[in-house]
Amino acid sequence: MSTPPSAYAFPGLLLLLLLGGAVIVSAENNKDCHPSDKAALLVVKSAFGNQSHFASWTPSTPCCERHDATCNDAGRVISLLFFVDFTLTGTIPDAMSGLIELLVLNLYYLPAISGHIPKGIAKLSKLTSLSISLTSVSGPVPSFLGALTKLGVIDPMDRGRLDISGNLPSLGADELDPEPAMVM
Repeated sequence: MSTPPSAYAFPGLLLLLLLGGAVIVSAENNKDCHPSDKAALLVVKSAFGNQSHFASWTPSTPCCERHDATCNDAGRVISLLFFVDFTLTGTIPDAMSGLIELLVLNLYYLPAISGHIPKGIAKLSKLTSLSISLTSVSGPVPSFLGALTKLGVIDPMDRGRLDISGNLPSLGADELDPEPAMVM
Protein backbone atom coordinates (compact mmCIF):
# COMPACT_ATOMS: atom_id res chain seq x y z
CA MET A 1 0.00 0.00 0.00
CA SER A 2 1.51 3.31 -0.99
CA THR A 3 1.09 6.56 0.85
CA PRO A 4 -0.67 9.24 -1.17
CA PRO A 5 1.52 12.29 -2.05
CA SER A 6 -0.81 14.60 -0.14
CA ALA A 7 0.20 12.85 3.12
CA TYR A 8 3.73 14.27 2.73
CA ALA A 9 2.57 17.74 1.79
CA PHE A 10 1.57 18.92 5.27
CA PRO A 11 4.76 17.85 7.11
CA GLY A 12 6.87 19.19 4.23
CA LEU A 13 5.03 22.50 4.27
CA LEU A 14 5.36 22.71 8.05
CA LEU A 15 9.11 22.07 7.84
CA LEU A 16 9.48 24.70 5.12
CA LEU A 17 7.62 27.27 7.23
CA LEU A 18 9.72 26.49 10.32
CA LEU A 19 13.00 26.76 8.40
CA GLY A 20 11.85 29.91 6.65
CA GLY A 21 10.92 31.44 9.99
CA ALA A 22 14.34 30.60 11.41
CA VAL A 23 16.03 32.34 8.48
CA ILE A 24 13.86 35.42 8.95
CA VAL A 25 14.61 35.53 12.70
CA SER A 26 18.34 35.13 11.98
CA ALA A 27 18.23 37.93 9.41
CA GLU A 28 16.34 40.15 11.84
CA ASN A 29 19.04 39.67 14.51
CA ASN A 30 21.69 41.14 12.19
CA LYS A 31 19.37 43.58 10.44
CA ASP A 32 21.00 46.67 11.86
CA CYS A 33 24.26 47.73 13.44
CA HIS A 34 25.02 48.00 17.11
CA PRO A 35 24.59 51.75 17.83
CA SER A 36 28.25 52.34 18.76
CA ASP A 37 29.49 50.40 15.70
CA LYS A 38 27.13 52.34 13.45
CA ALA A 39 28.24 55.71 14.84
CA ALA A 40 31.94 54.83 14.62
CA LEU A 41 31.69 53.58 11.04
CA LEU A 42 29.88 56.72 9.92
CA VAL A 43 32.64 58.86 11.48
CA VAL A 44 35.29 56.76 9.71
CA LYS A 45 33.42 57.30 6.44
CA SER A 46 33.37 61.05 7.01
CA ALA A 47 37.00 61.21 8.20
CA PHE A 48 38.48 59.29 5.26
CA GLY A 49 36.96 61.53 2.63
CA ASN A 50 36.25 59.44 -0.47
CA GLN A 51 32.49 59.00 -0.42
CA SER A 52 32.44 56.70 -3.47
CA HIS A 53 34.71 54.24 -1.63
CA PHE A 54 32.14 54.17 1.17
CA ALA A 55 29.03 53.93 -1.03
CA SER A 56 27.84 50.87 0.94
CA TRP A 57 28.34 52.68 4.26
CA THR A 58 24.93 54.28 4.62
CA PRO A 59 23.03 54.69 7.89
CA SER A 60 20.51 52.09 6.68
CA THR A 61 23.08 49.48 5.58
CA PRO A 62 23.80 46.78 8.19
CA CYS A 63 27.40 46.96 9.42
CA CYS A 64 28.06 43.42 8.22
CA GLU A 65 27.19 44.37 4.64
CA ARG A 66 29.65 47.27 4.46
CA HIS A 67 32.70 46.99 2.24
CA ASP A 68 35.93 46.69 4.31
CA ALA A 69 34.10 45.63 7.50
CA THR A 70 33.79 42.10 8.89
CA CYS A 71 31.45 41.06 11.70
CA ASN A 72 31.21 38.25 14.22
CA ASP A 73 28.14 36.03 14.66
CA ALA A 74 26.58 38.62 16.96
CA GLY A 75 26.76 41.22 14.19
CA ARG A 76 29.50 43.30 15.84
CA VAL A 77 32.33 44.73 13.74
CA ILE A 78 35.53 42.76 14.41
CA SER A 79 37.78 43.93 11.59
CA LEU A 80 38.34 46.89 9.32
CA LEU A 81 40.60 46.12 6.39
CA PHE A 82 41.53 49.00 4.11
CA PHE A 83 43.95 48.04 1.32
CA VAL A 84 45.69 50.10 -1.38
CA ASP A 85 43.61 53.20 -1.92
CA PHE A 86 45.15 56.50 -2.95
CA THR A 87 41.80 58.30 -2.66
CA LEU A 88 41.26 57.87 1.08
CA THR A 89 42.40 61.03 2.86
CA GLY A 90 42.36 62.42 6.38
CA THR A 91 43.38 61.14 9.78
CA ILE A 92 42.48 58.05 11.78
CA PRO A 93 39.42 59.18 13.75
CA ASP A 94 39.39 58.86 17.51
CA ALA A 95 35.78 57.65 17.16
CA MET A 96 37.10 54.22 16.13
CA SER A 97 37.09 53.64 19.87
CA GLY A 98 33.36 52.90 19.49
CA LEU A 99 34.23 49.63 17.74
CA ILE A 100 34.82 47.85 21.05
CA GLU A 101 34.77 44.35 19.52
CA LEU A 102 37.43 45.22 16.91
CA LEU A 103 40.17 42.59 16.64
CA VAL A 104 41.98 43.73 13.48
CA LEU A 105 42.59 47.23 12.13
CA ASN A 106 44.50 47.21 8.87
CA LEU A 107 45.33 50.46 7.09
CA TYR A 108 47.63 49.20 4.34
CA TYR A 109 48.99 51.39 1.58
CA LEU A 110 46.78 54.41 2.16
CA PRO A 111 49.38 57.12 1.48
CA ALA A 112 46.99 60.06 2.05
CA ILE A 113 46.01 58.95 5.57
CA SER A 114 48.11 61.10 7.91
CA GLY A 115 48.40 62.41 11.45
CA HIS A 116 49.11 60.38 14.57
CA ILE A 117 47.67 57.20 16.06
CA PRO A 118 44.67 58.52 18.03
CA LYS A 119 44.36 57.91 21.76
CA GLY A 120 40.94 56.29 21.24
CA ILE A 121 42.70 53.22 19.81
CA ALA A 122 43.69 52.41 23.42
CA LYS A 123 40.00 51.68 24.15
CA LEU A 124 40.02 48.78 21.69
CA SER A 125 40.93 46.25 24.37
CA LYS A 126 40.31 43.23 22.11
CA LEU A 127 42.58 44.47 19.30
CA THR A 128 45.07 41.77 18.29
CA SER A 129 46.53 43.31 15.12
CA LEU A 130 47.21 46.90 14.11
CA SER A 131 48.73 47.63 10.71
CA ILE A 132 49.37 51.17 9.54
CA SER A 133 51.82 50.25 6.79
CA LEU A 134 52.54 52.60 3.90
CA THR A 135 50.47 55.49 5.18
CA SER A 136 51.52 59.02 6.06
CA VAL A 137 50.76 58.44 9.75
CA SER A 138 53.80 59.72 11.64
CA GLY A 139 55.28 60.28 15.06
CA PRO A 140 56.13 57.93 17.90
CA VAL A 141 54.26 54.70 18.47
CA PRO A 142 52.26 55.89 21.48
CA SER A 143 52.90 54.28 24.83
CA PHE A 144 49.13 53.94 25.41
CA LEU A 145 49.22 51.00 22.98
CA GLY A 146 50.97 49.15 25.81
CA ALA A 147 47.57 48.93 27.54
CA LEU A 148 46.32 46.71 24.71
CA THR A 149 47.32 43.41 26.25
CA LYS A 150 45.93 41.29 23.39
CA LEU A 151 47.77 43.25 20.71
CA GLY A 152 50.21 40.77 19.23
CA VAL A 153 51.19 42.52 16.00
CA ILE A 154 51.99 46.14 15.35
CA ASP A 155 53.07 46.59 11.77
CA PRO A 156 54.55 50.06 11.31
CA MET A 157 56.37 49.31 8.03
CA ASP A 158 57.25 52.96 7.43
CA ARG A 159 60.22 53.03 9.78
CA GLY A 160 61.03 56.58 8.65
CA ARG A 161 57.63 57.96 9.64
CA LEU A 162 56.99 56.11 12.89
CA ASP A 163 59.39 56.08 15.81
CA ILE A 164 59.24 52.57 17.20
CA SER A 165 61.97 53.18 19.74
CA GLY A 166 59.51 54.56 22.28
CA ASN A 167 58.67 52.76 25.51
CA LEU A 168 55.80 50.31 25.09
CA PRO A 169 55.31 48.78 28.54
CA SER A 170 53.51 45.61 27.46
CA LEU A 171 55.15 45.08 24.09
CA GLY A 172 58.66 43.83 23.54
CA ALA A 173 60.71 44.79 20.50
CA ASP A 174 60.21 41.25 19.16
CA GLU A 175 56.46 41.91 18.90
CA LEU A 176 56.91 44.77 16.45
CA ASP A 177 56.62 43.01 13.13
CA PRO A 178 59.85 43.61 11.17
CA GLU A 179 58.26 42.50 7.88
CA PRO A 180 55.10 43.83 6.30
CA ALA A 181 52.11 41.80 7.40
CA MET A 182 49.25 41.06 5.09
CA VAL A 183 46.12 40.32 7.06
CA MET A 184 43.72 38.32 4.94
